[in-house]
Amino acid sequence: MNVLSSGTEKHGMDLLEAVYEMMIQDGYLRWRGGPVLSTFGGHEARFGDWGWPGFIERLNERLDGKIMFIPAFFMPPKDFLTLPYVDGAFNWNSAWPQGDHSANVVEDEAFCEDPISFQVKPYMAAVSPLFFTHYGSSGEWAFNKNFIYRSDDLLYPWRWHALLSLPPNKSPNIIQIISWNDHGESHAIAPVRHNQPGSEEWTKDMPHEAFREMTRYFVRRWRDGLGEVEEFAPQSKGDLESTVKVWGWWRCHSKDLKASDDPVGEPVHADWARDLLNFLIVVPETSSPFHMVVHNGPNPQPHHLESGKANLITIPFVPGLVGFEVMEGSTDVIISASGKEIADQIQKYNFNMWGGSWEVKVGVRPS
Repeated sequence: MNVLSSGTEKHGMDLLEAVYEMMIQDGYLRWRGGPVLSTFGGHEARFGDWGWPGFIERLNERLDGKIMFIPAFFMPPKDFLTLPYVDGAFNWNSAWPQGDHSANVVEDEAFCEDPISFQVKPYMAAVSPLFFTHYGSSGEWAFNKNFIYRSDDLLYPWRWHALLSLPPNKSPNIIQIISWNDHGESHAIAPVRHNQPGSEEWTKDMPHEAFREMTRYFVRRWRDGLGEVEEFAPQSKGDLESTVKVWGWWRCHSKDLKASDDPVGEPVHADWARDLLNFLIVVPETSSPFHMVVHNGPNPQPHHLESGKANLITIPFVPGLVGFEVMEGSTDVIISASGKEIADQIQKYNFNMWGGSWEVKVGVRPS
């Protein structure tokens, strides 16, 4: 809503028609029987004399039903939840740490602490793999947005784990992934399909398909109740193979490196970043020992991998090549791979992340 005009009734009618065309699609999200309408901000929208109550009333009439209005208004939770026309709350900024600290659920708890309100009005939490945007204040794309949120130290899996660990009476009703296609803020989990609005310099050759795969993994754990390794375990009684899955992601230059030719300048909060390689390795239950050896810098870095677990590893990076092996037993290399190297000099700042995905079938002993 922060980029949509909302001052007149015509603005409201234009938005209503656009929303209506999406809400009648078969795949549209519904909650308690009604299509969900959410926002990014917009609590001050007027739509002439309508306000949000008038907009919602007219949209309900157009649909011949009732929507579920779950916006992301940037206001105190108690003020937010007491608005009579709001059916639930979406906390957009819960996806990222709002300071120099790792992911947590503190901001979620503020929306879930009143059990009566929480039961009546569903809470939608947010998850996101990272945040970096690098727009200047002049030129064609003068959005004047140049900052990061701290994203390096396993933000995506830790955020999912934090939500998965909440008790049922404090767990969000809905989780929204931010985002599928906002490449300008670097958190898109879908591939680049078209030209981007000025973000090519920090999205080119920085694939995020690994984040999309991780999303599927965590969604199945949260929504369907799958265990940590269930998706990668043998899928039938006679199946004697399981899958070892590796996801890796990292920034490709140190936060301390200075760009030689970047008129936009160093992003705000660059000092919050952590120069880390991130790995999530799912190892099914097996009688064989597994370990991982990461190569970046002069010394190989071995790590034991626990079977039956989703192993999380961070390793400080240095400029140079990045590679790793996953080994079954002491000598059997089952995955040998490399990723985007860490630069030792840059023209432009880029706090986006490169992501990769690897897997291999391994045998399991019949019980």
